[in-house]
Amino acid sequence: MDIQLPGKDGYETTNKIRNSEKNEQTQIIAVTSFAMLGDKKKDLDAGCNGYIEKPINPETLIIDLKKYLNIK
Repeated sequence: MDIQLPGKDGYETTNKIRNSEKNEQTQIIAVTSFAMLGDKKKDLDAGCNGYIEKPINPETLIIDLKKYLNIK
């Protein structure tokens, strides 16, 4: 989930997904350039399962995604 979406932001969109009937298995990973103290907590509190800071490191992206999605 990109947090800086035009129109509805990622927080609002995550909230809509979390409040929908089909959210039980939906994994949402925040992908954002917001990297200030407290931003990760704000994303997780909004309902995201994980947080990846931009710029994305291609060498660790798959490792990070597997961690957040509980894939070995």
